[in-house]
Amino acid sequence: YKVQQAGFKNVYFADTTVIHYKGESTKKGSLNYVKLFYNAMIIFAKKHLSVAKQNTFIPLIKLAIAARAFFSIINRFLNRLWLPIIDALIMLLALWQTKNYWLAHVKTDTVYPDSLLVKFFVAYIITWLLSLYFAGHYDKPLSKKKVFQGMGLGLLITLAVYGVLPETSRFSRGVTVIGALASTTLIWLLRWIGQALQLNAFETSQASGKHIITVANQEQQNSITKLLQQAGIEKDIVGGINQEGNGIGQLNNLSAIAKLYKASEVIYTYPSFSFKEIIESIQSNGTALNYKIHAAGANSIIGSNSKNTAGDLYATDMHFAIATPNGKRNKRVFDVLSSMIIMLVYPLIFSKIKAKNVFSNSWKVLTNEATWIGYENAVNYNLPKMKPNIFLIGNGLSLSHEQTQQLNMFYARNYSSNQDLKYLLQYLF
Repeated sequence: YKVQQAGFKNVYFADTTVIHYKGESTKKGSLNYVKLFYNAMIIFAKKHLSVAKQNTFIPLIKLAIAARAFFSIINRFLNRLWLPIIDALIMLLALWQTKNYWLAHVKTDTVYPDSLLVKFFVAYIITWLLSLYFAGHYDKPLSKKKVFQGMGLGLLITLAVYGVLPETSRFSRGVTVIGALASTTLIWLLRWIGQALQLNAFETSQASGKHIITVANQEQQNSITKLLQQAGIEKDIVGGINQEGNGIGQLNNLSAIAKLYKASEVIYTYPSFSFKEIIESIQSNGTALNYKIHAAGANSIIGSNSKNTAGDLYATDMHFAIATPNGKRNKRVFDVLSSMIIMLVYPLIFSKIKAKNVFSNSWKVLTNEATWIGYENAVNYNLPKMKPNIFLIGNGLSLSHEQTQQLNMFYARNYSSNQDLKYLLQYLF
C-alpha cells in the first residue's frame, strides 16, 4: 500500500517459482488466525484512514471478528464430534436390533421396560465412546485397530459393572455382548469403507500412506531412511528415483511409479535434484501425492499438504511421546484421576504424606492450573510446553545443565502415565 501511495507499482515476476507453505504459522480457520487477520485490518485502518472512516470501519471489523470466531468454534465443534455421533447412532442401532432379535428368538417370554432400556443403552454408548476416545481411536490419523482396542475395553468395563449389579437391576448379558460385537463390526466396516474410498476424514496414517518414494541418490536415500527411523516415523521406502538411472524409474513417470508401488508420499532431496526440477515435478503430478523436501545434511524433512491442516515435519529431535494426542490425553487423565483420589483419601493418609500443600496442589492440578510432574529446572525451547509442574522429574538430584536437559528430553520422548505415577508416589511417600 505504501509502495502504491509513493507512486510505484507492485509487479509479480512470472519467470520464477517458489513453494510457500501457506498458513503454517497460524492455521486458517483457527481462532488465532481470525484474530490476527482482522486485527491486521484494524491496524491498517488506524494508520491510513481518517478518524471519521475509522469510526465506521473499526466497529464493523470487530463485528466480523466476533462472527467469524463464533462460526469457527461451531465448525471446530462439528468437525470433532460428527464421527462420535455417527458411532453412537451405530451403537444404538446395533443394541436395538440385537434386543429385538433376542426377544423374538431367545428370551421370548421376557419384557424389558422402556426406562430400563434407556438407562442401559445410554450407559453402554457413553462407556463405549469414552473407551474409544481413551484408546486413541479418534486421534488423526484414524486406526482401525483401535476400534477393537477401544470397544474391547468398553465391553470389559460394562461386563464388570454388570457383574456387581443386583440381579433385579441387571439387563441381558447376551444383548450386551452381541450388541458390543455388532457395534464393533459396523464401526470397523464404516472405517474400512471410508478408507477404501480415500475420504480425508478416515485418513489412516501420517500423510495418508506408509509407502514412500525418494527422489535422491543412494547416499541421500540411506540418510532419509536413517532419519525416519530416528524420528520414529513408521514408513517404508519402496524405492528411489535418481539421476544415475538405476532406481525404480524416471522422474517424468513418478505418478505411474507411485501407483505401481502403492506409494502416496514422495521425498525430494536437494541437491540431488534442483529446486526447479522438484517444483516442476510437484506441479506436474498434482495433489494425488504428498510431497516433502529434504536438504542434504539436514536432520529434518518438511512438507505441507494443505493450508487447512498442520504441515508435517520429520526430525530426529521432534518425536516426543508427550506431545502426541495420546500422550497429552494420558497425562491429563492421570492428573485428574490422581488428584481426585488424593483429595478423597486425604483425611486417611495426610499423616503419612511427606510433601507439603498436597491438598491445595491437588485442586490446582484438578482445575488444570498445573500438572503433577514436569521438567526439571531448565529452559529448553525445543521441548513441548506443559502446565506449571508441582514436582520435578529430577527428584532433588544434583545435575549439571547438560544432564538436566538430557533428563528433560528423555522424559518428553518416552512419556508414560506410569512414569508420572512413579514420580508422584516418590514425592508423596
